[in-house]
Order: sequence, then C-alpha cells, then structure tokens
Amino acid sequence: MTGHVVLLAGYSEQQPVNEVVPATLVEDGVYDVLGSPAMAYGCAAGDRVRVAADGSFEVLRRGGQRLPFGAARDDA
Repeated sequence: MTGHVVLLAGYSEQQPVNEVVPATLVEDGVYDVLGSPAMAYGCAAGDRVRVAADGSFEVLRRGGQRLPFGAARDDA
C-alpha cells in the first residue's frame, strides 16, 4: 500500500524531529522509500527500511540512489 512513513531525522532541544516521506508498506514496519528525505540522513528513494515506533530506521536494502558529488554518507 502506497502512503507515507514517519522517519526520525534527529533531535532539537531534546525533542524528536520527524520527516514524513512517501513510501510503500511492504510488511509490518518495513517500507520501500519512494522519495529521498531532506532531513532524515542515511536513506534515499528506493531503499527498503525497517522503521521502529519512534521513527528510527535501519536500511535493509539499498535502492541505488546516489548522493550529489561531494556529499558524504556515514556508511560509505
């Protein structure tokens, strides 16, 4: 089912900052990300992620999207 998922982008003044991104639900808690987040670093369009109740996420599979030249990824 295509819709949206809420990803944890970080914290500001000890409060969570979330980003809503388009995604397709694959199974409970697992989504295919359809649009690259602007604030939630570590995933991109095409990635499959497992999302926890607090919005934190783990990338299960990379979808092949690349960051612009000069941008750094913490998992590169």
